[in-house]
Amino acid sequence: MESLAYLDVLLLLLVVSFFTIVQSFFGVGLLVFGTPTLLLIGYSFPETLSYLLPASIIVSFLQVYNSWDNVTLYRKNVILFMLPMVGLGLLLILFIFDLSLYLAIGSMLLLTSLARFSNSLNESLELYLSSNFKFGFIVTGFIHGLTNLGGAPLVIITNGIYKSKKNIQANIAYA
Repeated sequence: MESLAYLDVLLLLLVVSFFTIVQSFFGVGLLVFGTPTLLLIGYSFPETLSYLLPASIIVSFLQVYNSWDNVTLYRKNVILFMLPMVGLGLLLILFIFDLSLYLAIGSMLLLTSLARFSNSLNESLELYLSSNFKFGFIVTGFIHGLTNLGGAPLVIITNGIYKSKKNIQANIAYA
C-alpha cells in the first residue's frame, strides 16, 4: 500500500512538472492539459485545482514579472471581464450545477481541437474574438471557471490581438 501512495505522488509530480515546463514555453499547458490528465488519472476537480493552480500561478507570475511592459490591453480588462466570470463558473460547477464535469471538459477539448485543426475556423474565431475581446474575456472566464480550460480560447483571442511572441506570452500569462 505504501508503494502505491509513492507511485501516486511520483505520477502527480511528473504530470505537474511536465506541464509546468510546457506552460513556461507556451504560456498555457498546466491547466489546459494538466486538468484532463489528472481527472483521467482519478483526481477530483477540487483536488486537481489544488495541485495545478499554485504551480500555474507561480509560472505565470514569473513570466509577467519579466515582461510586464508587454501587458497593456489586458491589465484592467482581465480583472473587469474575465475574473468575475471565472468565479461565477467555479461557483456554478462546484455548488449549483449537477453537470457532468467530464462532459463539459470533453466538449471543451473537442471544440478546441476543431478550432486548432481548422484554419478557417481558427482564423474566424481569432478575428471575431479579438475584435470583441471583452465578450471573449467573459466567455473565456466562464469556460475557465467551469472546466479550468480557459487557456484555449484565451490563446485564440491573444493571437488575434498580438503578433509578437513576447506580447502573446506575457498577456496569456497575465490573464
